[in-house]
Amino acid sequence: MKEYKKLYPRLKAGDYFALVEIRNRHQKAFVRFIESRYQFRQDQIEDAFTDALIVLLNNVQYGKLGEKLSSSLKTYLFSVGRFLLLQEHRKRKEFIFDNLDHYFPERSVDPYTDDESSLELDQLKASFKKLSPPCQELLRKFYYQGYSYEEIVESLDYASIESARSQRYNCMQTLKKLIKKEL
Repeated sequence: MKEYKKLYPRLKAGDYFALVEIRNRHQKAFVRFIESRYQFRQDQIEDAFTDALIVLLNNVQYGKLGEKLSSSLKTYLFSVGRFLLLQEHRKRKEFIFDNLDHYFPERSVDPYTDDESSLELDQLKASFKKLSPPCQELLRKFYYQGYSYEEIVESLDYASIESARSQRYNCMQTLKKLIKKEL
């Protein structure tokens, strides 16, 4: 929040070098964050981060963002960039396969490369259907629709971000167990 407060007057004035500073400070971390969770190309990720910077600048200049930001600048940019990536893929009606290796390192699911993946995907779908409806909805919103925890708290009426995070973790643990039973 301190970083944003210091940069706010420069952003309000349209200072290009303020954007360069922000990009240099946060772009690599954003790329790592997205690569660890999704299967996007690096150029797509970098473009989304650039677009997030433009959104930030426009929101400051048009008065949508004041001098105070409710989160850190990094969190704001990561949320906007992630949203833009996921939104672009939804527009193209592409299914986004979360990097399942992150959750299931012993089994890799890549629906684009091997014949076995169709069976694995069927097993994943069957396991997903065995989850409780609230878990299905939470995981669908988080992983497929790209909702942030804030959006999930609001749309699913969780008490806090921590409770949504905890519930997502519990749902993923249940899903892992169900998948192992299917295998």
